[in-house]
Amino acid sequence: MKKLLLLSLLTGMSFFGAKAQSPTVYCTFWNGTSEYMANLNFNTLSVDSVGKIPGSTSFPVAQANGYDSYRNRYYTISNMGLVAIDASTGIPVYTASQFAGDFKHLSYNPTTDLLFATRYNGTAEEFVQISPVTFQIVNQGTLNLGIPMFVVGFYGSDAFANEVIFQTSESVGGIKTVNMATGQVTRTITKPSYLANILLATHDPLTDFYYAVGLRNTKIYLLQINKTTTSVDTVGVIPGATAIALVGSAIDAVNRKFIFVSNLGITVVNLNNPAVTSVIPYPSGVSNVKGFQTNYFSAPIPRPQGSFIRSQFKYVESWIKDGIDVPNSATQDFTPTESGNYSYRIRRPDGTTSVSSEVAFSITNTQPTLRTPGVLFFQDRDRNTLSLQLEATESSDVHIFNSNGTRVKSIRSSQKEVDIQTLPAGVYQLVVNQGNRQLKGRFIR
Repeated sequence: MKKLLLLSLLTGMSFFGAKAQSPTVYCTFWNGTSEYMANLNFNTLSVDSVGKIPGSTSFPVAQANGYDSYRNRYYTISNMGLVAIDASTGIPVYTASQFAGDFKHLSYNPTTDLLFATRYNGTAEEFVQISPVTFQIVNQGTLNLGIPMFVVGFYGSDAFANEVIFQTSESVGGIKTVNMATGQVTRTITKPSYLANILLATHDPLTDFYYAVGLRNTKIYLLQINKTTTSVDTVGVIPGATAIALVGSAIDAVNRKFIFVSNLGITVVNLNNPAVTSVIPYPSGVSNVKGFQTNYFSAPIPRPQGSFIRSQFKYVESWIKDGIDVPNSATQDFTPTESGNYSYRIRRPDGTTSVSSEVAFSITNTQPTLRTPGVLFFQDRDRNTLSLQLEATESSDVHIFNSNGTRVKSIRSSQKEVDIQTLPAGVYQLVVNQGNRQLKGRFIR
């Protein structure tokens, strides 16, 4: 039986379920005397302090921060070692002094519930995986990179793929993805010669692209790193940005934002249209805002993996089908046996729960069958084609809009397949007008 990812258009349905909220983006800053935990407020365009982080006086500006959405902890490697900070208060809850010194490339993977870091041991670059419960090394090895010279300010991780991305000083094939558990190179990407540098890579869990910024002819560009084609593509110029601070970056996948620091301040770029940019200024007396990390607990994401769906978190309390818990489904990977709308619920150790966005999944041998009046559509694995099944009782006008509300494509109702490979990566809305009703749905390119 062939299994397809099938998306259903229902009145008012969107890709993100009604319970999904905007994720918080955490960071730290130095006010001249102390380091503070903070978060970015996109409504007021401000950096809101959470609380002072006592004890730590030397925080890295890049490549040594991670965030644990499951426990609401912000991790950093400081002068004290590996410090786990309660993100709601700024108070350290654990310090592992054995990881002070040369460790870098820190990240946390919610799908494996492990921390990852690297260090040069005198002969090679080694990696370690660390338990966030015991803060002991549970796996270690050598990165299959020889003796690399890392490009500072280029580092990201893809939790679903259990991989990290580095850039080394090699002139050809210097961008590499590496498996977190084995240290083996899984992909090699060549930096285009027209770019002076590529910096601040971070992964988008919705489109499965890495995004970064780069310099070309005195202008800063938003870049997209495509893992499938191993290509680096320019998305567009970020207006007014002429310099990049190597203090980290983050993505808000729900609201399609790329966050980094430029000469403008904390720069918030629309992933689909870099010309749409806002700036959060540094608060008075504050310097070194850095270590941006996104909290996806309020908006967990499911990832279809062919015949099954994967949770963004290792610990799933239950999968949910059409609003009802599926019995005995406390697993990270879930294989549906019936067509329906699926989400999952996670529960933090403190009892707080959150429900993911929904994904519609259909199990069929050939074409999907209409389960409700309206429209069904699904995408191929490469997200290049939409296959539509329109109700034949009424003529339909079908339109595709980007995240800015601009119509980018119109479709005849008789058309069964729609080529969308020319659309830039992002989240789109499909709007179908049938008589006196309008049906809406969203898809990811």
